[in-house]
Amino acid sequence: DDLFTLNIQSRMICQVCRHSENSAESMKFLPLRPNTQGRNRTTLDELLNTFTKPIDINGQLQCVRCRRPTQHIGQRIIDSHLPPIIIVHLTRFSAARTKDDTAVEFPLMYNFNDSTQTHQSPYGLIGVIIHEGNIYGGHYTA
Repeated sequence: DDLFTLNIQSRMICQVCRHSENSAESMKFLPLRPNTQGRNRTTLDELLNTFTKPIDINGQLQCVRCRRPTQHIGQRIIDSHLPPIIIVHLTRFSAARTKDDTAVEFPLMYNFNDSTQTHQSPYGLIGVIIHEGNIYGGHYTA
């Protein structure tokens, strides 16, 4: 747990009364989805920005404070206390069972300072696992 666990904070903000509700989730890996809408290349920075970008929550949710059904804005925040090892999982398969083959520029050394405001040593890329094939079959190469 001490080596791999990331804490992700989620914040929901009511669009009527501006009440903010926070929750936390522990993860053993950081799930990032390329989803580049027609582009064939992206970067780790772009994926992290998308992961932490505020989004409109579709549908009507009832606010716990004002009790009115309203839209909410959701945002994920990576906790500043990062583990020594971070596993980045590129989520390539969609609910429609298609695979996203977008190339991701992943540096050999990466510093999470921009996304977490922490002053920690850069992370070094240790290994990569690649899946070749589709959702119904294929091979993994390390």
